Amino acid sequence: MTGRRDVAIAAIDEDQIRRLALEIAPIDHLISSPARRCLETARRLIGHMEPKCEAGLWEQDFGDWEGLCYTQLPDIGTLRADDLAHHCPPRGESFADVCVRVRPVICGLANGVGRRIAVIAHAGSIRAALAVALGISPGAALGFEIAPLSHTMIRAMADGSFAVAYVNRTA
Repeated sequence: MTGRRDVAIAAIDEDQIRRLALEIAPIDHLISSPARRCLETARRLIGHMEPKCEAGLWEQDFGDWEGLCYTQLPDIGTLRADDLAHHCPPRGESFADVCVRVRPVICGLANGVGRRIAVIAHAGSIRAALAVALGISPGAALGFEIAPLSHTMIRAMADGSFAVAYVNRTA
């Protein structure tokens, strides 16, 4: 589990990066998690614009579970989605905590109605943004599959609500 570990970007297919860059262009603002892997991805996608770091977009902090393979994680049994979302790894944070942390970021970006803002973030942050946008529970948001280098579009509406155009589109 990578979580908060600040690792370099994984190998990226150059054709996939080019297709994704064309799909999200043009943009007015580039926002990124401060994680090295997100900043490197943002710079590869949008080379002419320096990303603005937003600490609220960090991936979930898995605490003592950081760096472990899924097979090394303790067996916590079968949990309902909402119980899993509120489960907190030792010295880490729950996914519900991530949703609370991401909410002001997403709502703040919504003030940019009419602007195109690219946000480079983690699967957990994207799921949390979807929970905010759709007004669903953190447990329900865990049901979204978010692939690396996928594109999710959330539109901020003039009335302060959101519309989800699509989720997990790959170039």
